[in-house]
Amino acid sequence: GNTIDFDGAGNVYAIGTSNSAFNVGNDSLQAGVFLIKYDSNGNQILVKKITNSASFKYMDLQVTQNNFYISGYSGTSFMFDTVSFVFTFQKIPKVISKFNLNGELQWAKAAGALRYGSFVNRIAIDLNENIYTMFTIGDSATIGNQTVFKIGWGDMILAKHDSSGNFISFQRIDMSAIAEGVWDIASDNMGDLYITGEFGGTAHFGNNTITSSNSRDLFLAKYTPNGACIGV
Repeated sequence: GNTIDFDGAGNVYAIGTSNSAFNVGNDSLQAGVFLIKYDSNGNQILVKKITNSASFKYMDLQVTQNNFYISGYSGTSFMFDTVSFVFTFQKIPKVISKFNLNGELQWAKAAGALRYGSFVNRIAIDLNENIYTMFTIGDSATIGNQTVFKIGWGDMILAKHDSSGNFISFQRIDMSAIAEGVWDIASDNMGDLYITGEFGGTAHFGNNTITSSNSRDLFLAKYTPNGACIGV
């Protein structure tokens, strides 16, 4: 098991990975990433395999009123439900996807691709179902139709996509020393974003600058839906 969430009716959704064939209730699945839905009494509503890649990882599941979103990436080429993704060493893609509450795939797209760096496993969904992803750049990244190169030792990127998976914008967090990573990202009921993670040296969040007191410090930053940093 990996991530669990629930909808307004109390139905429970979960995703996980198995390296071998396994059973869920009366259903048998082959190795890969699976999706399970239960009602509020624990009765199984559906189970399905959503990718054949057992190495699909850094997954997250976020349920909204009428949909749910799954994200992750794999170090190999793979099928995600009905969509094929090709892995290359030069650019590893981060996948975001949208399902209806019946488990039917609406779309699956690459939300960004990295040449060295790391993806944050969590995504955030705001009130308009815009999707926010984060990752660190070890060399360069492709976001939408743009290629971004790191400025500092390791920069962080906050990317925004609409509810159809179309790229809207991104914000850079410039790290003078080490960008250890973002640990979590969340959206509140006003649509503002909160991110937290670890850094060393000096970090620039828009017009806000902080400097670590130790080799590694934690940060907490707040952003508007338009990408402006309110404070850190």
